[in-house]
Amino acid sequence: MKELRVWVRDLHGKLDANTKTIEANTNQLAECTQQIAKLTVLLQIFLKGKSKDAEVPDSFPIESKEELVALEVKICSSTKTAYLETITAILSRNNLPKSIKGVLAEHLLCDFNIDGVNGKKALKGFPGFFSVIVGMYN
Repeated sequence: MKELRVWVRDLHGKLDANTKTIEANTNQLAECTQQIAKLTVLLQIFLKGKSKDAEVPDSFPIESKEELVALEVKICSSTKTAYLETITAILSRNNLPKSIKGVLAEHLLCDFNIDGVNGKKALKGFPGFFSVIVGMYN
């Protein structure tokens, strides 16, 4: 009977040790899962940034004020160079009067000027887009 108690006590000790090991492994697994979730989010952000660069040529010509507003939102420090390169490529295809229509639709060219004078809308009201246009000449 004494041997049985010793044997049960030993099993109980081993069971406690195994329970602690399982708890430690569970905590480590939860931590790894959180790290993987964070890395997944960062990867998605990175891939979205890359896909925005792929969409740059499809942004032109801008056909409406709504498209211009949407483009303004897309232009940021990480995408500005891509837009600058795309617009430069569009404008270098032909002479300026023809190639500018590859950037802005003709009716928008008539509706806007730099400062918004003489009843027209101001391109300066779109600082991201305007900085890309001005950046071509710097």
